[in-house]
Parts: sequence; C-alpha cells; structure tokens
Amino acid sequence: MKAQSPAAKRPTELWAFRSVLDGIPRMLTIALHEDLYVGYDIFHGGITRIWKDGVLKQGAVYDEKHGPQPITKGRKYLELSLKKSTWFITGANENRFQMKNCKVRFQGYRFEKGKIALRYQLKIDSARDAVIDEWPEYADGVSGPVLERYFVWVKPPPEDVQIFAEIFADGMASTESLKSNSDFKALTRSEKLTMAKPIWSVLGMLKIKVDAPTFVKVLL
Repeated sequence: MKAQSPAAKRPTELWAFRSVLDGIPRMLTIALHEDLYVGYDIFHGGITRIWKDGVLKQGAVYDEKHGPQPITKGRKYLELSLKKSTWFITGANENRFQMKNCKVRFQGYRFEKGKIALRYQLKIDSARDAVIDEWPEYADGVSGPVLERYFVWVKPPPEDVQIFAEIFADGMASTESLKSNSDFKALTRSEKLTMAKPIWSVLGMLKIKVDAPTFVKVLL
C-alpha cells in the first residue's frame, strides 16, 4: 500500500466505534479527520455517511438517557440507506456487468500504525469465499478533503470469479473528482445546482484487482 497517504491526525482519541447512527443499526463510525467522518453500514459492507464536525453522542451509553441515539452533525457529503450488500461477483462466462449481489459478512476491524482496516468475508457460493481488507484514509485535496479507500486481498477469490464493489460518491465538484487504479464503470451520474457551485454524484462499480491493491479516491 505504498501509494496510500500517511495516517492523518485524528480529531478524537476514540476515533472508531460501533453504534446506532442516525437511526441505522450496526454502524461503524470512523473519525479520519476533523473534516472527514465516515459511517459504514457493516451489515451491508458499505459507506452510508460521509460528513464533517463529528457525532452528537446521546443515549444510555453516553448520557444515561434512554431513547435518543447518536446522530451525525455538521456538513453532509453523503447520506443514503443501503438495502443490499455493496459487493458483487461475476463469473468468467458471464457478461462483465451482468453480475449478482454477493453476501458479505463483517469480520471486525483492527488498528495498525495509526490506520484502520475493515475485514469482510465475501460468499462466492455454497463452498467458496474470499476475504478482503479495506483501509480508509483522509488526504488533503486542492479544494477539500479526499476520501481514500484501499482494498487488499487476504484470501483472493477463485480465478474464475471477478469481484466488484459498488461505489457511490456525492458532493463532488466535477465528474473528474473520482480517481482509481482499476476499472470503474459509472452506472448513473447526476448534477445538482447550488448557490455556490454545481455538485456531482456518481454511482458505479469498481473492479477489485487480484494482483495488487485497488484504490479509489474521491475529492469532496
């Protein structure tokens, strides 16, 4: 992972924790930087929240008050709900983008040299699986924060299978704000006009390379 940015200065001592977040259960909040918080829906294996300014920690665990749960606060770069796994597979004899959803099982996270890695088990079929680590990180961009996501195989998939990650990016200044070292096929693109500038969103499929780490970087 030589191309990955160094570990950023984290805004809090406890910068990764699991909780209900914005009413969504099984969320993992990661405070990569004061300007970049990321919320993972670990049941579906993907990001549903990207924002800045932290979390309002409320509820029995934090203030002994029952009912309220932690919520995001500050500027939102991405806010969505997942209804299925963000991982897909296709076999060697199938059309490249006629793929099927892949069951995912979150296997926890670990800290290493100031960074964090999330581990997923991907179910190929009844007898086969693959295991992958995702390393998210913050980097400085020319006009805002950059979210870097690196994917590294722990147990690669069988040779006859290709793995894709569904990537949704919002809040981009242009369609060129998303960069990767692998094939990325945009499925939908949309533009929103704001008072300051146009904002772009893109939904696409990122092919996960087998012979080297795969990265995607989004300038927000």
